[in-house]
Amino acid sequence: MVRWRSLIVVLLAATAASPALACETEPSLVRLPGETAEAFEARNQKTQADQWVIRKYWRESFAYKHASAVYIARVVTSDRPKSAPGQAPPLDHVTVKFLHAVRGRMPATERKLEVTARASCGNYGDGDAASASVGEIVFVFEGLSKSEQRPNGIDSILAADARTYELLDPLYEFGSEHSF
Repeated sequence: MVRWRSLIVVLLAATAASPALACETEPSLVRLPGETAEAFEARNQKTQADQWVIRKYWRESFAYKHASAVYIARVVTSDRPKSAPGQAPPLDHVTVKFLHAVRGRMPATERKLEVTARASCGNYGDGDAASASVGEIVFVFEGLSKSEQRPNGIDSILAADARTYELLDPLYEFGSEHSF
């Protein structure tokens, strides 16, 4: 009995000490009667692509609704270190220059966005813009609740991925007055 308690304590300590970066995914589709392997694969890929768009939309909507400040910014530096063969890739980071405040006060200085960890469903850290290329226009959401996925309370997306009118309208208005 003591051995089982010790084993349980060791297992609990081991899982608490090393957090897993797991992702929730929707269950796979079932192949329909008479459906060819190619048709099943095409349907499965289409469904996964649709689910990706839905997840991005809800993430963008959540970030916009809960952020205390939302900005349009341009990536001015990008550091994507190369990894040695057989090693995990180093974590990316970029510097953004703020161009326009959608909501809240715009910071006077540039801000560093970084990837803090990698997972199969995406990067943890300050959002998609942390892996963007120099010159790309992005949205930055600040003042979010801190979490394992967003430890700095910051999220970001590429402007080209914006899907809600709350972001598309200011992007269109700002872009018509300024050249990107």
